[in-house]
Amino acid sequence: NFEKKIEVFYKISTLLSFIFSTLSYYIFPISIMWFLIKLSLLFTYMYISILKVYKYKLEEGVVGILASALMLFMFLRY
Repeated sequence: NFEKKIEVFYKISTLLSFIFSTLSYYIFPISIMWFLIKLSLLFTYMYISILKVYKYKLEEGVVGILASALMLFMFLRY
């Protein structure tokens, strides 16, 4: 039951982090509000991915960890 919930949270956080990352790069590049929203969503995505790997032993979370780390790296370089 918890594995299905973490799966839903993982998919939602993945979708939202990619959408807000794209919005903040192309549509609102200098807005502080979008900056903070994107930062919080990326950390949420990282947290859920880490939970998925270490607590629930689901290997799909490794992709989320790598993707969120890559987006954070791009985020800090921008």
